[in-house]
Amino acid sequence: MKTSEVENIQKSLDIFVEGLRLLDYNKISEIFFEKALSCGSVKGVVQYVYRDHWKEMAKQAKAKGEDFESSTASYTIESLNIIGNAASVIINLTFRTENKITEKYIDFYHMLKVEDKWYIVNKIFPTNIQRGRMEE
Repeated sequence: MKTSEVENIQKSLDIFVEGLRLLDYNKISEIFFEKALSCGSVKGVVQYVYRDHWKEMAKQAKAKGEDFESSTASYTIESLNIIGNAASVIINLTFRTENKITEKYIDFYHMLKVEDKWYIVNKIFPTNIQRGRMEE
């Protein structure tokens, strides 16, 4: 595995996670392929959305006056496999809000490298999301 490819995947993930943190559809769109699916099992039913889901979320958040500027997001790569121009990545993702609410996710991504840039073409999320108040 070439270190430069790992770094390039991290750069793409950095942009995507920052887009999620801010609910910035333009940043999300830089990395999440237009027809890519985000899938998960919710209450025993497989649910999926396309990229535009985040555009609607951002619109709703803005209408509620929600501000994500002071929130933080971080992730660690738990697993990374690269074969040619394809990668499979599992990350632990943590968001923290100004009022110390923490949300933790595990996301599975399939990525493709196109013209020297890595794009997410599929995202799967399990339902074991943790939410709670951060320790001081």
